[in-house]
Amino acid sequence: MRYKEDNFYINHALNGNTFQYRFLIEKYKTMSYNLAFRICKNREDAEEVAQDAFLNVFQHLIEFNQETNFSTWLYKIVYNASISKIRGKKPHLISYETDEESENYIQIGFEDNNFKELENLESKAHINEALDMLKSDEAGIINLYYFEEKSIEEISIIIGISSSNVKVKLFRIRKKLLENLKQVMKNDFEIVYGK
Repeated sequence: MRYKEDNFYINHALNGNTFQYRFLIEKYKTMSYNLAFRICKNREDAEEVAQDAFLNVFQHLIEFNQETNFSTWLYKIVYNASISKIRGKKPHLISYETDEESENYIQIGFEDNNFKELENLESKAHINEALDMLKSDEAGIINLYYFEEKSIEEISIIIGISSSNVKVKLFRIRKKLLENLKQVMKNDFEIVYGK
């Protein structure tokens, strides 16, 4: 579905046609959920955060500056709500489940003998495992930059730090992610081939 500019839906919603707001929800629900899931690491919490964020945005839509980017404003709300959600939980209650409803999930049938697809699935599993080893806020920043393709400036606005600090954090997180990936692959190698 082709969407119109965000301000079109915002203006209609502000003028009483609240039905138009659902187009913004449709447009951004997957991206909002993915960001929340990457931070919360739990499907139910991510769904709750995304739904609450859309409700919060709707309630404060009048305050939105239409000269700025709507998605940046929305992601800032999702990011902060996700961080608040995990801070309110005890660490041992956070589950590290695989989100099979994610767009990046690949399901392979028994009849599929394509080794390239198996390699891709294994690579994605390794990357997801390495991402899960990151702190929640780090995973959120990586998600915004690589999966949501947000600029350094947009991430700066979303998480509330300077652009130079975002660059430093991205550099450190990439290094940490590489170390995590090496560890995951080493563990898999040891499981398959022994020490």
